[in-house]
Amino acid sequence: MTILKQKILITTEATSEEERVWLQSFHNQKNNYIKIFEHHFRSQFSLERVREILWEAAKELSEYNFRYQLSDEGILERHLISDLEKEDFFVAEESLGDEYIWDLEAQPPFKIYISGLQHEENCFFLRGWIHRILSQEDIEGKLLNSFHKLLNVEEPQISFAENLTYDDIENKSAQHILNVFQRILGVPSLKLDDNFFDCGGHSLLAIRAIAECRDNYGILIDFNHFFQAPTARKIAKLAVYDSAISDVETCTDVRVEEHLKAPLTFVQDFLWSAYKAFDWSHIYNLPFAVRFEKHVNEAVFKVAFEDVLTRHEGLRTKFIVDNNGCVMQHVIPMNELDEYKWFWHSEESREVSLRDEATYCFDLRRELPFRIRFIDDAKSQKQVLSFLVHHMVIDEWSLNTIMDDLKVAYKSRLNNKKTEWAQPATSIIEYALHQRVNPLKPEHRDYWRKNLSGVSTGLEIPKSALSQGAGVNMTEADSVSVPLATDLYSSLLLLAKRHSGSVFTMLYSAVVMTLFKAGHKKDLVVGTSASGRFEKKYMDTVGYFTTMVAHRIPFMREASVSDFLIEVSKTIASSMPYADVPINVIQSDLGLADLEGLLFDVYIHIHSHNSLNGFLLDGADGEILYQQVPPIKDTSMFALHYEFMDNVNALGQHELTLLLTYQKNMFTSATIEQLVKDFLLNIQLLRTQGGQIEEPLASWC
Repeated sequence: MTILKQKILITTEATSEEERVWLQSFHNQKNNYIKIFEHHFRSQFSLERVREILWEAAKELSEYNFRYQLSDEGILERHLISDLEKEDFFVAEESLGDEYIWDLEAQPPFKIYISGLQHEENCFFLRGWIHRILSQEDIEGKLLNSFHKLLNVEEPQISFAENLTYDDIENKSAQHILNVFQRILGVPSLKLDDNFFDCGGHSLLAIRAIAECRDNYGILIDFNHFFQAPTARKIAKLAVYDSAISDVETCTDVRVEEHLKAPLTFVQDFLWSAYKAFDWSHIYNLPFAVRFEKHVNEAVFKVAFEDVLTRHEGLRTKFIVDNNGCVMQHVIPMNELDEYKWFWHSEESREVSLRDEATYCFDLRRELPFRIRFIDDAKSQKQVLSFLVHHMVIDEWSLNTIMDDLKVAYKSRLNNKKTEWAQPATSIIEYALHQRVNPLKPEHRDYWRKNLSGVSTGLEIPKSALSQGAGVNMTEADSVSVPLATDLYSSLLLLAKRHSGSVFTMLYSAVVMTLFKAGHKKDLVVGTSASGRFEKKYMDTVGYFTTMVAHRIPFMREASVSDFLIEVSKTIASSMPYADVPINVIQSDLGLADLEGLLFDVYIHIHSHNSLNGFLLDGADGEILYQQVPPIKDTSMFALHYEFMDNVNALGQHELTLLLTYQKNMFTSATIEQLVKDFLLNIQLLRTQGGQIEEPLASWC
């Protein structure tokens, strides 16, 4: 839009803070407003007269009647406009809503809604919004002081029944956010200015906090805020507040009766198609295993796990394909569970190894999608638990939930008590039905289409580095495990704070720089995992929610390494609100056929606070320590799969390990050794530099 020159009174260059907010608004145009006040008041005037008086009072805001526009030189300019139009000042709806787009080039940075209350004569409701770009200006004070004076000139003794100022709302929001942080982190002493990540927080807990703040209090928090300003007080200054969200459900709910069947969720639908493409092999098995330091009562463990199965019906599902090829998930009632074999005692497992279990091929149409087997490890003389589960019914988030619930149930059953849960868990069946009446948002699909359109797929490195792989199965893989320095986590955490990122985004950046150095000298598409959980009610649901997301990481040749770290962190965090779209839908929207494979050859993710290391409570002898047995990695759907294991030891220290799995038909062991060597070098350089790294990215690659 072109602003008429005759309407411009003054043009100045926008401040750096205004530019920051403007850029943020440009990339995410929705929910960039703050509701700064609400008032109820009485008056004998008609609504039309009250509206006229309010419009007269609006003249006090003429000094804030700004429009923001980029100049031809790319500089953000702030124009003070001579005329404030009624249609720009007043809005017709009581709530701007999630879909409202505030155009700073065409509209002033403030809005007013006024109406009469239907069920109370001579009562009026006034609500005001201000764009975040003016969040420090006293819009409310100037407008309401003038409005109040004008009303009282014509009708004395007008008073406001309620007065919620911007500071009131911000302080109230900060306290709400703090309450959520204290509950999620389990730290009642947490203060408003305490850092979320310094007190045990991580990205998965941040997702839970975002959902609780949104659903409980109507506080909308951007995922980036946790890294830019990770305290309750600072996040409250950045968050958007809209009480309408916490007052009503934002999506259509469905009624779910016990033992109903349901269609697949959107991400299950993708996984089923991929599972079929890999000929129903064991590629989507999740072979978890732990070794116990002391003996576990296997009979009690079985009863405890039955309690978990009662709570999480998604674990006891079969997948039935009808004559039309439609797949439905059917819940098996608990009273029919004995008809299925799912538990093996150690005496039944004398000739069975963990590898045997890991390569078992499920028939999901006829059997339960998990197997629990105790094995006596002859080498260590320890008891080993194999928990094999198919990816169709679980993700990493769910594993953490299962392990937490299992601890509660085992302790209860060991003491001959019935297991009681603090709160019920929503079923994946309900979520699947919920999705059928709440389809994917078009703007979420548009986000990925816009950001990934025209990308070059795959990984390009010199052919000499590739394995010839003659006769090697496409998914056949090998892996290397590399323990990282014991103090690396704390170094990366400090680096992340200085670059508005996380430990994961620092590791992710180091991997990408390694691949740039290996020969990929252009934008790289990288896959990673997103939780796929956005609503509080599904935070304790066991099921497959995780989405694969693809990010275009630019080869910023001339940019500094610090700028690159910030860009990677921003790219990942900014995409999280849109990460409910399955990768097959994204690729279809981009015009990629299923047979072309995935957009990316490289997949990077982190296993934070690994729940496969911990303690079971033993009523007789205290605690039983258990530790994860490293998984067998002999298949992979990714050419390169970087997994970072973040384990917290008994002293509370983070121990990082890189597990790099690679397809043998793509890479030689020598190439992998070089990639690991270069990655470790990049990590060492990053941790020693620590602060601002001004060297150009190209010099590191």
